[in-house]
Amino acid sequence: MKGLQDIYFDIPSNEHIMVHARIVNFFKNFPVFKNYSLCSSYILDVIRKSEPKSIAVPTFTYSYTKNFDFSVNKSKSEVGRFSDEIRKLYPPKMRTLDPVFSIIDTENFGWVDSQWNDEAFGKKSIWESWDKFNGIILNIDLPEVTATQIHYIEKLSKVPYRSNKFFPGNVYSADNTLFKLNYAYFARNYNYHLDRKKRLSIMEENKIVFNSVWNGLQVRWFRAKDMRKLLQPILQSNPNSLLK
Repeated sequence: MKGLQDIYFDIPSNEHIMVHARIVNFFKNFPVFKNYSLCSSYILDVIRKSEPKSIAVPTFTYSYTKNFDFSVNKSKSEVGRFSDEIRKLYPPKMRTLDPVFSIIDTENFGWVDSQWNDEAFGKKSIWESWDKFNGIILNIDLPEVTATQIHYIEKLSKVPYRSNKFFPGNVYSADNTLFKLNYAYFARNYNYHLDRKKRLSIMEENKIVFNSVWNGLQVRWFRAKDMRKLLQPILQSNPNSLLK
């Protein structure tokens, strides 16, 4: 397409890839894309050039903790335009049944079958699987490191500022089957903010983050298990060390 360069992302091939992306700047820079849907689809096509084992796009719905209702068909993603455009591009049967931390399994790898989940960051969660496979976390045009995987690491580290809270509610599958669920969410106990700049600095100092530029956008990637091996001992030594 006119004006586009560097058609590949600088990521390894044959990997599991989770994508956190901001696409507003990409959309503005390349008016050849007539809408956000085409823009989002193109980004996935570029990722596919690395022949990944799977691509996971977060379609999180934090509102479940307030309205106690989640439907893979109707619940919109609450984590950005790219995320919700991908949700609309793929059939609901390719979205996992996690009422807060669902993902779209764009390559139909099998995450939907294996990720029936009643506990955020538990042993059946996508985060446990990502750690097991040392999956890649890809950030596109994000000012600071973004990785929900950090909450899995916080749970393993038993940080004092989070604990399991339970949210009983309704979960509707793609065929509208109703499941009653008492969802365990490892949620924060008081107001705090993770220091993402500090976390990124630590990760870069230890050379587990790989930075590049793609069509004028900052791109970085890192691996889930590598992040855990680096940050878990830090959190166990001082649980507040990654907070502002």
